[in-house]
Amino acid sequence: MAYCVNCGVELEKSLKQCPLCGVEAINPREPYDALAPRPYSAHIDSLQRRAGRRLVGWIVTVLMILGGVICVMANLVYNETLTWSIYVLASLMLVWVLIMLPLLYRLHPVVAVLLDIGAMMLFLYLFNLADTSTDWYFDLAVPMVLICGVLALIDVAAFLSPKIVGWQQYGIVLMSLGIAMMGLEALLDLFNDMEVHLGWSWFTVLPTFALGLVFFILERRRELKDAIYKRLRL
Repeated sequence: MAYCVNCGVELEKSLKQCPLCGVEAINPREPYDALAPRPYSAHIDSLQRRAGRRLVGWIVTVLMILGGVICVMANLVYNETLTWSIYVLASLMLVWVLIMLPLLYRLHPVVAVLLDIGAMMLFLYLFNLADTSTDWYFDLAVPMVLICGVLALIDVAAFLSPKIVGWQQYGIVLMSLGIAMMGLEALLDLFNDMEVHLGWSWFTVLPTFALGLVFFILERRRELKDAIYKRLRL
């Protein structure tokens, strides 16, 4: 049986380092054995990390709720109606869905994207309510969010598909980025001029599609891909 040279804790053969102080376990007479039974399940570590993330998530959630309540009360006291606090509440809601919700719960990627789409639509709707100068929600905001959301779902499907592997996945992401930029410019043209005259989006579409095709070719040419990995020392 080996012992830690730093703190004297008894070590199993399955341990590469001391579980107490983290010092590397080196014993020439009893070398590390990956197949040896472990003193505790590795599942415990994942549960502890998950519990730590959830604790941080709930603490931040409570702080965000308190911040929102304080902003609403200040807005009502000084303006007697909700004005600028709407922007704060909408922003807090969006940040919570995009960042805090994945910390609290393990969501399927498709479900996470759908929730992000809904949160973004609600966020822009609240901004449109506060902005009484013009109505741009249904003509501009909703189509933009839908285009980006559908492309994000396609990217998620590409990463989940067993037929699309390696650099092909990144190629699809690059191509979808180019399509998103072209779609956004087309929507802006329709909103402003009632006609489509694509211009700057071509500078995004052409390089992203070209680089995406290169990624597809490299994934099929395994020897070339391996050579690139060796050159980059990956």
